[in-house]
Amino acid sequence: MITGWHRPSAASLSMVLAAITVLLYLPALDGGFVYDSWSQILVDDYVHDLHHLPDVLLFRVVAQDVLDGVRPVHLLSLMIDSALWGKNPVGYHLTNVLLHAATVVLLFQLLLHLVGKDGKTQNRVSGHALAGAFIGALFFAIHPIHGETVCEVSYREDLLATFFTLSGLQFAIFFTPVLMWKNIVFGAACVFSFLLSVASKENGIAGPPLLFLYWFLFRRTENRSAWAWLIGGASMLVGTFLVARFTLAPEQAWVGHQRPDYLGGSFLEMLKMQPRLWFLSLRSIVWPQDLCADYGPYAIRHISLRMALITFAIIVLFQGIFAYRNKAVLWATATYWLGLLPVSNLVPIYQPLADRFLYLPMVGMALLVTILVTLPIWWKNLRPAWIAIGFCLIVCGDFVYLTLKREKVWHDRVSLWRSTLRTNPFSYAAANNLGFSLFDRRDFSVAIESWKRAIDVSKGRSADPWAGLAIGLDALGFSREADQAFERAVELDPRYQDPNLLVKSLIWDQQQAQKLRIIIRRSTVR
Repeated sequence: MITGWHRPSAASLSMVLAAITVLLYLPALDGGFVYDSWSQILVDDYVHDLHHLPDVLLFRVVAQDVLDGVRPVHLLSLMIDSALWGKNPVGYHLTNVLLHAATVVLLFQLLLHLVGKDGKTQNRVSGHALAGAFIGALFFAIHPIHGETVCEVSYREDLLATFFTLSGLQFAIFFTPVLMWKNIVFGAACVFSFLLSVASKENGIAGPPLLFLYWFLFRRTENRSAWAWLIGGASMLVGTFLVARFTLAPEQAWVGHQRPDYLGGSFLEMLKMQPRLWFLSLRSIVWPQDLCADYGPYAIRHISLRMALITFAIIVLFQGIFAYRNKAVLWATATYWLGLLPVSNLVPIYQPLADRFLYLPMVGMALLVTILVTLPIWWKNLRPAWIAIGFCLIVCGDFVYLTLKREKVWHDRVSLWRSTLRTNPFSYAAANNLGFSLFDRRDFSVAIESWKRAIDVSKGRSADPWAGLAIGLDALGFSREADQAFERAVELDPRYQDPNLLVKSLIWDQQQAQKLRIIIRRSTVR
């Protein structure tokens, strides 16, 4: 055994983890609004109008045509930031960084609990458990896959969903099935936390199943009726919100009016592609290179269905073997898949895959890392321990370097879309959005080239780059070519005859729309 060192307390390690997380993401505070946050905060005025606060607090917003209206807790957090910071991005980024740090601390406490004997809380935990939980939480804190979630303000929804899921589990740890006011408060807080999680993002649906598994694996010898009330209450609230979320959605919607379809156009084709996407997710966790803001078929071009299925068969076999002997392994595996399934394509979603989708599943991965570190083989003598420490330091250094690179990528719109195009040359979203970003910088010639690239990628079937090309050509004085590009945009989508609808749909901002109005007025005169 390794001896001769002073063991730190769990509280001090929690503070160290929080400090590391905040320091790592300090450069993100200098970033601007990119991707969806550009529309949600700079184009849309909803979160800046406190008259909407009652609708958000009472969840009435789920029935309104509002960006992220089905995620009222996320909207509430943005409204609080708006009240404090206006449209200054620093405060919004600070909130994201602090949420990530708080999530890391909650995860550390959960990991420390789960690697304890039989999942029971202990006043004094072993050094192995402390080291394992610290390294597992550190793995989560600095992993480059979280750069997207932390640096993009609108993806706070994943931060919130995971934070409240872990909060609910933490309250469940404190809960004991004895009729006392303390336990009633902990139970109510647990149930309410899971409601806040699913009201932040739909993957919060994983909360009640995780609560059930926690009880079944670690606490089922306790009074079952009290736990039944707790698990049933959480399931009822989460289920009620999801029913309201899908049934009260407005029939006529301008924001996000195009509904997603299955990958490949059918459920069967989706089933052929989804294992390849899961394989890419796992590869991105194990080997976080070539992370991208817009994955597509290009990202899985080298991943065959056979390779994906064989890989997952091997993984499931090993998971089953180890889960049979270790309850924590089973809970970690379930956490990964329960967090991943709601953001898979079994129900059509707008993006087939994104780094932010892995924020909650990474809780399961962090627990697996914790379990690996606490294996007795590392602690019997100094040599394996020092080998393990050296390996961890190398991995941590690499992760920090890659995370800092991702922060630079997400710093501004031009950096983001240029990086995305380098990683995925066939990204329509990157080429089109880069065009508008460069246009806003008055780099008209390069913007035109980017829009032409978007037209090529979409085979000329998308109206947005044609309309962008029109305002770009007009800015350079090519009026006739601009009019022709605009006519093509209108042929593809009649909405482009009315720039007000583009602003209402959060596709364009007012300044861009004004450039289009100039072309429309000229065309009307002719």
